[in-house]
Amino acid sequence: MSEIKVRQSNMELLRILAMFLVLLYHCVFLEHGYPSKGDVIGSPLTTFCDLFLYAGSAVCVNVFVLLSGWFGIHPTKKGFLSFAFMVVFYFVVGDVVGLINGAIPLKGGTLLDFFTLSTEYWFVYAYAGLYLMAPILNTYIAHANSTHLWRTILLFYLLQTWYGWFRPEEAPFFMGGHSTMSFIGLYLLARYLNLYSVRFKQSWGLSFAGYGVVSLLSAAVAFLALYNHVGTNYVMSLFFYISPLILLSSVLLFRGFVALSMPHIPWVNRLALSSFALYLIHAHKGLFVYLKDVVDALHGLSLAYPLYLFTLILLLVAVYLLCCLFDQLRLLCWRKLWEAIGDER
Repeated sequence: MSEIKVRQSNMELLRILAMFLVLLYHCVFLEHGYPSKGDVIGSPLTTFCDLFLYAGSAVCVNVFVLLSGWFGIHPTKKGFLSFAFMVVFYFVVGDVVGLINGAIPLKGGTLLDFFTLSTEYWFVYAYAGLYLMAPILNTYIAHANSTHLWRTILLFYLLQTWYGWFRPEEAPFFMGGHSTMSFIGLYLLARYLNLYSVRFKQSWGLSFAGYGVVSLLSAAVAFLALYNHVGTNYVMSLFFYISPLILLSSVLLFRGFVALSMPHIPWVNRLALSSFALYLIHAHKGLFVYLKDVVDALHGLSLAYPLYLFTLILLLVAVYLLCCLFDQLRLLCWRKLWEAIGDER
């Protein structure tokens, strides 16, 4: 991950929120799958609220990458090894637990997957590509003026929107935002915002309001499209990471936290250190089954929607805190390992 010399609590709070939204994004439609016209007609209010939650949480990955772009990625030996150790640590833990609980079948390919670190951590591969490209991007940014950089970003998003989102079969390498290519665009955008954007200290309220309005608009468009027999796959593309509405709401939420003035809060910064561990833990197929079982049980209680949503949020907060608590073991192991292998030179 990128090395941050001065950890600003407003941005670290956003890092925590981004990972919490990853959890929410994975849980909104976990039980029954994406909604259909029948859901729109049968339970319109619940379906609309779920679509709104999905739209609001779909900014999660974009915001996390924007944070890296805002501060800049400056690869170091310690930073790379720390990132690699975290991934391997949770890969091994997840595989061991998965073999025990049966989520990962014990067969010939299992050992091959283990020794080749074959995982479903798509974000890790995409971010590793960005990490390796960062020195090249930083050199370009350092030599480009604001006009040239802005034109590059504009052309990139025109290309991505047309070929990556509107006609994905023409440019499958964008992968709906699950790719290094899309991360490069976000990185350039965040660097531009940091270097050349005028920062209005009182704009955080408008930015947060804009984020809410765009999320509502995304939900409304999806709701109406489902009602009018538009195919579910087309409708759900509105919530892809490279969807124009999701990109806009991502930037608005990000800008809101940039403008938010906060004092240094140690516990926020401490929790943020374990934010990426949340992804690595819950996204592993050997561990995700537990989250699915709990969400299934929550659905089985047939609670009124407001109570269900409140309970779900509390559940996800508890999952976040438990993951952060467990990550202290990983942090301890990393400190001991780093002491054994060398210093920061």
